[in-house]
Amino acid sequence: MNSLDFLTCIDKDSLTIYTAHDFHENNELHHSVLLISHEFTRTGAPIALLNMARGWLSLGYSVFVLCEQDGDLREDFIESGANVILYPDYRSDTEWLVAISKYFFCAVINTLSLLDVVVNIYKLYDKFIWWIHESEYMFECVDKQVKEQLNINLYTLSKNNFSDIVFGSVSPRVAKLVYKYLGFQSKLIPFYVPDSYNPNFSKNNKIAFLQVGSINANKRPDLLIEAALRLPEQIFSRCNFTFVGNKNNADPSLLKLVSEFAERLYNVRFLPAMSYVDICGLYDESDIVVVTSMQETVSSVAVEACMKRKICICSDTAGITDFMKTGNELLVYQAGNVDELYRTMLYAVENYNELDSIRDEGRRMYEANFSEDSFKKKLTDLFL
Repeated sequence: MNSLDFLTCIDKDSLTIYTAHDFHENNELHHSVLLISHEFTRTGAPIALLNMARGWLSLGYSVFVLCEQDGDLREDFIESGANVILYPDYRSDTEWLVAISKYFFCAVINTLSLLDVVVNIYKLYDKFIWWIHESEYMFECVDKQVKEQLNINLYTLSKNNFSDIVFGSVSPRVAKLVYKYLGFQSKLIPFYVPDSYNPNFSKNNKIAFLQVGSINANKRPDLLIEAALRLPEQIFSRCNFTFVGNKNNADPSLLKLVSEFAERLYNVRFLPAMSYVDICGLYDESDIVVVTSMQETVSSVAVEACMKRKICICSDTAGITDFMKTGNELLVYQAGNVDELYRTMLYAVENYNELDSIRDEGRRMYEANFSEDSFKKKLTDLFL
C-alpha cells in the first residue's frame, strides 16, 4: 500500500499520527501489522506490546500502533521504529476501524480490557490474535461487566462469537484462565525482554536489593520492608535497598510506609518511576531483585532480573514460576508469608557467593522463553 493513501484514509479531526523517523509519504508499505492498545503507560502490558512491536520490526514488517490514551511510552514506540496512531474515539468508531483494516495483514489486540474492540473487528482479519496478560481479578471484572450489559456471562459470549480468534496467553496460568472464562485453548506467547546483560559491570561491596513496581496492595512493598527489618543488624548493615515506583498513583498508606522507611534509614532509597533505560541501569547496580506481588501473570521484573543474571526472590503466585524447569532458576517463597520471605532473603545474603547456579539457570530460563530469538520464533510460527 502507498503510505499517502493510508494517511488520507485514517484522517480524523481528533486523530494524531506520529510517524517513525524512516516513514515517508511516498513509501510503499508492505506486510503492515496493526497493534491495538488502550494506553501508553510504563506498565506491564503496554511495555510487552512495545517489545512485540520491536519483534515485528526486526522481522522486516511495518508496524502501526493504535491507542486511545497518550502516555510516556508513546515516544518509545516511535524511537523503536513503529508508527503511532493516537485516536481517543477509536473504540466507538466501528466504521473507521473497518475502513483501515484493509491496510493490514494481521492485527494483535492487547489485553482483555479491549473486549469491545475484539467483538467489532476480529472477522476483518485473516490473522488475528487477542493477546491476554491479565490475572483472574480482571477476568472476574470483565465477566461482571458483560453480565450487566448483555445479561449473559463472558463464557457464553465468547463461545457464541469468538470461534475464529487465536487467543494468545503470556503464561500457562493465563491460558488456564482463558479456558475457564472464555472456553478456548490458547497459544502460549510469552512477551520478550530485550537483552541488555552486562557481564563486566562492577559495583560496590554492599549487597543491593531492588524492588520495582507500583506501590499498591498487589505489589506489597510492605512485605519487603518488614522482612528487611527482621534481618540481623550485621546482615542489614551489609545491604542497601532501592524501591522504584510511581508516587502519583500510589496507595497512600503504602506510599507513606515506603517513604518513611527510606527517609529514616541510611541504606534505603525510594526512586520515582523512570524510563526503561534507567531501570536497566538499576538492575546492573543490584544483586538481588525481589518480587512480592500477590498476583502476577508473569512478572516482567523477574524476567528482567533473570536476563541480567541476578538472583531473584519471587512469590509463588508469579506466573514466571510456570516456566521453571529445574526448580533452581529463582528463590521462590509463599506469597504473603513474611517469615518465609525473611528466611529467603537471609539465605540469599549469607550464601551470596555460592548461588551462581541460580544466576545461570535464571539466565537460561530467560533465553529459552523471553529472549528476542524465542519471541521471533513464536511470531513466525503463528503468523508466517
